[in-house]
Amino acid sequence: MVYKLGRHALRFLLPTSCLLCRRATRHGLCLCPDCIGDLPEPLITCDICALPLGSPGTCGRCLARHPDYDGIQAALLYQPPVSQLVQRLKYSHRIHVAHLFASLLLPLLASREDVPDVLVPVPLHSGRMRRRGFNQAWEITRRLSRLCGIPADPKLLTRSRSTPAQTGLSASQRQRNLRDAFCVNGETVKLHIAVIDDVMTTGSTLQTIAGTLKRSGATRVTGLVVARAVKQHQA
Repeated sequence: MVYKLGRHALRFLLPTSCLLCRRATRHGLCLCPDCIGDLPEPLITCDICALPLGSPGTCGRCLARHPDYDGIQAALLYQPPVSQLVQRLKYSHRIHVAHLFASLLLPLLASREDVPDVLVPVPLHSGRMRRRGFNQAWEITRRLSRLCGIPADPKLLTRSRSTPAQTGLSASQRQRNLRDAFCVNGETVKLHIAVIDDVMTTGSTLQTIAGTLKRSGATRVTGLVVARAVKQHQA
């Protein structure tokens, strides 16, 4: 009886049809295998900032000024339908999209030779957290942690002050907007920390976080993002 009730409850908790084409899904994912296969993936990217390139290597901007982070991996490109999926997670509380995103990040993490010591989500300020009700980066991170076995810590990094939305700001404006916005609350000395986020646009957030973590003793800071925006590169 308990088993039957559990199966009945799962029908309400897990998606049974694809968010994009309405066909049946598998493994509790919100997209069917065909729609997952059609998601836009970056092919050749900068080995530091994950900007799509024509040939392997490092982009000119990262060669001119190496960011504080040690490398970014992106599972997808931020364009339709990925942008719609991000919006559904962020603003429509479609939490099961986070499981899909974690599943897409897992192969990137598994391909690394330098395994991170801990996974850390990009934090929300407490005020925004109360208004939204959840942090989408943490929802992705905790599911990824369960899949890969690497511990996740949602409290290691906090947002110490509220900042205006980054949308529409240039890279330099974003950098000023984020100055002194993050605080480290735990041990980071000699750790490799992987920072998880849903979307990377200019890289300003990850740049600021990496600098903060390295000043607190982290030896390596890398990023795992679901989607990389490619309209501009101002890392």
